[in-house]
Order: sequence, then C-alpha cells, then structure tokens
Amino acid sequence: VPKMDPADRKRLKKNHMFLLENLEVDRVIEVLYGDERDILDDAQVQELKSKSTSRERRKALLELLPRRGPQAFQAFCDALEHDSVKQRFVLDQILGRATTPEGTRVPSAPREEAERLEEG
Repeated sequence: VPKMDPADRKRLKKNHMFLLENLEVDRVIEVLYGDERDILDDAQVQELKSKSTSRERRKALLELLPRRGPQAFQAFCDALEHDSVKQRFVLDQILGRATTPEGTRVPSAPREEAERLEEG
C-alpha cells in the first residue's frame, strides 16, 4: 500500500496530543468508512469501535491513518469539515491556520485572502 505523504504524516504527529484531546472520533470513523476512497474497511472499523474509550479510539485511528495510503490525510481533512462532524477548528489546527475561539478564520496575508475569495 502506498504511504501517506511525509508532510501529512508530520502534521498528524505534530498535532497528536491536540487530536487525542479534541477529535470527534466516532463521527470521523463513520464518515471515513463511508468515503469512496476506501480509507477504512469493515474490519478496521470494528477494531476501532472495540476500544473502550474515546481516547483509545482516537489513538488507534491516528496510528492507522498514516498506513492507509496517500489519500487518507485528505479524506481525514474532508471528514473534519463534514456536516455530521463540523470540526473545522481541528482542521485549522492541523493545517496551521489561525482561528478565533468561535472557529472562524482570522484573515491573514492579503494574498491568501484573495485566493480564498477566488475559491468561493
């Protein structure tokens, strides 16, 4: 299986403690399971759900993700923004984007702002 991009792996590792504390793991697992990129299969979902605490499930997911191929990080990021998860502040943390406590973006450099407007 092709590996996750080293830069993405580093982002997960750097934010490991933050993710252990904040990740809505059960919802993220459901979204990843339903993702057409086949990030999690039946056996992996069962293994994750067998953990007795949320923290153990978070840890297991974070250990599994880097081994799930080059699309796993993007799928994880997409899951954080999914309507049933709504954890954009977690995504912003992983990607190193500044947020206010409400989770809204803090405008940064004008160039970045212009790019965001173009993306819609």
